Amino acid sequence: MEPIIGDIDVRMARLKANHNRLETVLKSLNEPEVSDKIEIVLGVLFRFIERHEKIDIHEIWQDALNVHSLVSMDQIDSDLIDKPADHPTVIAQDRIISISNECLAIANTAKGIIESNTEEKIEVSSSELIEKKKFSEDIDRISGRINDLEKVLQKAVENEKSMKSGDRHLTNLADKLSININTIKISIDVGEIIDLAVVERSVKSIYSAIQDAGISIAKYIRSVPHSVLDLLSKIRATGNKLVESTHELLVSVREEMQRKRSVSDARPPEMPQYNKEWIDNQFKVIGKMIHEERRKLKIEISAFSSNTRIKIEYLRMIENGELHSTHLKPVYVLGFTRTYLRYLSMDEHNLMKGIKNYKYYYQSDS
Repeated sequence: MEPIIGDIDVRMARLKANHNRLETVLKSLNEPEVSDKIEIVLGVLFRFIERHEKIDIHEIWQDALNVHSLVSMDQIDSDLIDKPADHPTVIAQDRIISISNECLAIANTAKGIIESNTEEKIEVSSSELIEKKKFSEDIDRISGRINDLEKVLQKAVENEKSMKSGDRHLTNLADKLSININTIKISIDVGEIIDLAVVERSVKSIYSAIQDAGISIAKYIRSVPHSVLDLLSKIRATGNKLVESTHELLVSVREEMQRKRSVSDARPPEMPQYNKEWIDNQFKVIGKMIHEERRKLKIEISAFSSNTRIKIEYLRMIENGELHSTHLKPVYVLGFTRTYLRYLSMDEHNLMKGIKNYKYYYQSDS
């Protein structure tokens, strides 16, 4: 079971206290109509309190929404609470309002946890094309989850067709998901290259649509058959597994990219123009550009030295294109040069490209 943050536990403790207080109030009431409403509230609340430690965050979110919806509908009529503040009916109304608010707060907290975890799990920083054969196991798992989702959706549609009710909550959900499901299937089935960003976007859309369907169904909870709620729970569970499988693929891709970067960092870039003479020229060109820009901005080199605490002699060497040939380690040479470029608002990123790997080609005492 996923860990639940403290805020939910605190609010569940308040719900238990409200439940106990409402039970006490019920014993002293003589209005049958009010008593009936309180018993309904106590029933749904008791089930939620008993379940919450045994279910995951998605079910807590859904249960809290359901209880909030039911309790809101069962608030006591205004004509029954025109009584003193200490009257049992007034106290019961206050407790019911408090229960409704606590459940809504729990639902919002749980939703925040879900969205945060999901964003973290299926977030891709940019479009990445990957070779299918390198990640075949992870891709096969995603394919299996998609097939499972299609099966449970098909079962849900058949179930709703057999019912007399005109509501088609899960059928509408299946229609919404069909485009994204097909997009993922085509992405992983056709060709040898997969666009990871396409898969990621489709999984996010599927996940979001399932959660939205849960919210919609909660509004009509009293009229929704148990079979629909059970199928919605299975759809949600399958959607969660799809998210997990997508996360596993992303982890595998990132590990592969990190491995490639590590190998790349351990050896010089394969660029034939990189040699001692070329590096010397790059540093001289950058140094001259820095010198001219500083003069143009009428900045004294001593002022820059005071602001950055970089020795004036090092700054002069940068402007002369000589700092890299001293005893200074590359980390300082590049750091000082980058700081100088940044201070003058020059194109730091592009200018540093040509010199950032100079240590592989320039033999110095460092």
